[in-house]
Amino acid sequence: MRRLLAIALLLILPGPSWAQAATGTMVGDGNVLRFDFPTANIPFAVDGWGETCGVIAIGHTAGAALWYQRFPTPSTRGHIATVDLIVVTAGLAPGTAITYAIAKADGDIQTALRNWRGYLHKTLAGELKLVFVLGEDANPVHWVYPVAGSLQPGVVIRAVHTYDIAHQRIAWSVNGALVNEIAMTASHPQNSATQITGSSGSSDGRDTLFLVGNISWTEVEP
Repeated sequence: MRRLLAIALLLILPGPSWAQAATGTMVGDGNVLRFDFPTANIPFAVDGWGETCGVIAIGHTAGAALWYQRFPTPSTRGHIATVDLIVVTAGLAPGTAITYAIAKADGDIQTALRNWRGYLHKTLAGELKLVFVLGEDANPVHWVYPVAGSLQPGVVIRAVHTYDIAHQRIAWSVNGALVNEIAMTASHPQNSATQITGSSGSSDGRDTLFLVGNISWTEVEP
């Protein structure tokens, strides 16, 4: 892991960031967002990541380091989003969190209703967990993985987020295991318009670096 961290930190040097087809990025002061990190430098095999992956580094000052893509026509069928993560360093303070992915309904990227949010969260006991959140801040629903134990830096975590408007189902799986699923209610937005990978500006976690790969957002079949 020392070799992986040393190589990843080299991405602070100037160079290209995201693919030309990206809609946009938001990067806060002192943070790094790069999607051209050679996967050959990862000291173990990672299935499905290809030749390059993303590095998201949150420093000590700001929370934002994200890429976003807005669909020209909002989907009324929903999406299945897959994101793989490798946590390299997790210096976030206990009780704070950093998003790794978000889906939003139609509207301004800042104020549109959220379909869901995925977080890296450090508990007050110091354990690192994944958290899936539905709803807005006033009435959120939280699903946590794992229920017991902590995530270990350097381990590949595959999270699959199902926001299935066509069949009115929401589900979250981690490493091939279903964490939870529910039927949609009237409070859940009935369209999906923006995909976000990375840490939002409202994330309160800091001093954390993680890699992302195998990112896919697939529209649900009718």
